[in-house]
Amino acid sequence: METWTRSIDIEEIAKRHGSPLYILNVGQLRRNLSHFVELVGSPSQVAYPVKANPSMAILNELVSLGCSADCSSKYEVELALSCGFPLNRITYNSPAPDRQLMVDLLDGGATVVADSQAILDDLQHKLYGKDWSGSLLVRVNPEKPVEYFHNTDWQDLVSHASPNSKFGIPSEELPDAPASCQLPIAGLHIHIGTQMDNVSAFSHSIQFIHHLKNLIEACSHHCMRKLNLGGGLGIDFHDGQQFPTIPEYTEALKKHLLPGIEYIVEPGHALVGNAVALLTRIRELKQMRGRRWAIVDVGSDQLIKVTLLSWSHQIIDRNHRTLPTQGDDAIGGPLCFAGDILLPSTNLEGQSPGDPLLIQHAGAYCYSVNNHFNGFHGPGHITIDEMGQIETAYAAEDVFADHSFLGFSRPTHPPSEVLDHEIDLDIIQRLSSDYLKQGESSDGYAFTRVQLIAPRTLQFMVKAKSSLGAISIPFAVRIASDATIISALYLVGKQAKDVSVWGTRTYLKSDTIIRTSQPLRLVVYIAPKSSLPVDKHTTHLSHWDLGNGKFKGSFRFIL
Repeated sequence: METWTRSIDIEEIAKRHGSPLYILNVGQLRRNLSHFVELVGSPSQVAYPVKANPSMAILNELVSLGCSADCSSKYEVELALSCGFPLNRITYNSPAPDRQLMVDLLDGGATVVADSQAILDDLQHKLYGKDWSGSLLVRVNPEKPVEYFHNTDWQDLVSHASPNSKFGIPSEELPDAPASCQLPIAGLHIHIGTQMDNVSAFSHSIQFIHHLKNLIEACSHHCMRKLNLGGGLGIDFHDGQQFPTIPEYTEALKKHLLPGIEYIVEPGHALVGNAVALLTRIRELKQMRGRRWAIVDVGSDQLIKVTLLSWSHQIIDRNHRTLPTQGDDAIGGPLCFAGDILLPSTNLEGQSPGDPLLIQHAGAYCYSVNNHFNGFHGPGHITIDEMGQIETAYAAEDVFADHSFLGFSRPTHPPSEVLDHEIDLDIIQRLSSDYLKQGESSDGYAFTRVQLIAPRTLQFMVKAKSSLGAISIPFAVRIASDATIISALYLVGKQAKDVSVWGTRTYLKSDTIIRTSQPLRLVVYIAPKSSLPVDKHTTHLSHWDLGNGKFKGSFRFIL
């Protein structure tokens, strides 16, 4: 088990940042990555599976360290691009891929994994005779199952290399499949599963993929110089478990590596699992038929793998004591679902309503499989750096921004009762806002100082005047839009506004009234492009906050 949570003040963090709350420890993430780099030689050969945890706090950290991103959908590709992953450090791998996306990615220099013969045939039809700079891999499904040492209820759901799984081309059909493909195939991909409990499975896997590589090269024109070993290394979720450590995994595989081969790994649990904890709080403590129940403020909305797969996590209290996994008491989540149970047997002696608890090793497949059952929304996220400094990465999800609210389109069919009631325009005049009709047009602002304070981040000092004496939403949109345009054009090296910057989406949130009597601080961050080179326009996101975070928002725009 990791040790970084021993150094944090659980109660103070809960008091300052609320709960539930994800906590990312950057130092632990970096330590985990360093062990994988010892195996493959470069951070770029560690392809983080975005599906494990799509938090931009994690993605931004990993891209800054030189990692690659493994993506399973266009959404994940766009997310990786917007965090700054270059195309040559993006892999796209899906059993039901977007064929055009595959072509565009290969054209732009990314790596694409073909999951079937049909996909290979389609790519050959689309790309044969054309120039493209990416790498094409073939995913292998072994004929013999990869064995876990210990049986669990959930293994069949995560055994990706099982002969009965839906992934890859059957190994017995290799090398015929690559041999019939005229496109250059750069290598092979294999993924044995999730939460693997022994290193021998990985050793057998790498030897097996070497054997296939030799077979394919012996009877085809393909040169296999890129071998993706996938992920799957398990981690301890409770004291006493004995999953292999990353150094043990690295040591076991090192002796099998061949010269001249680029090896890629895709660690999920082993990379981010123990770098994130989930803070919760006891909301209710009730006694029922001799059993105490602690009802906490997070459950199957974030921890569905715990409640449905019985994939339990260690829980510690505010004094860093591990709650036992035996006893007459239990911990349940807040949802109206009888299976919403985080710890079915424990001892709650000394626990009280309002006490914080910390759920360990929540970095993988918690946030990424969250849901809104019962109207519960995602927690906030904070990061702790190696100096112990805490920063907010995400605010808790805003219910208003949920698709249930903003995505609704009112039915346009004629109502059963047709109304034809004309409203007196004098009433309309008296109800209308003079400020919005004419007063807002007199609002003005000037940028008195602008600084580049961090990569892709500009700070504007704003002097604003308004007939309201405060920043209205329309006024804020004007100021932030202008600052976004300036920031975007400055970052691409423009000296004047000679191109269009066109907004397509916006989100605003104001928690309080911001007065114009004092100079205001506006910070604008422009994310790297989230569009592919083939797209007609370059799409970006901007995130801004005005008045030290009191008024904030985001724009999506094309440049």
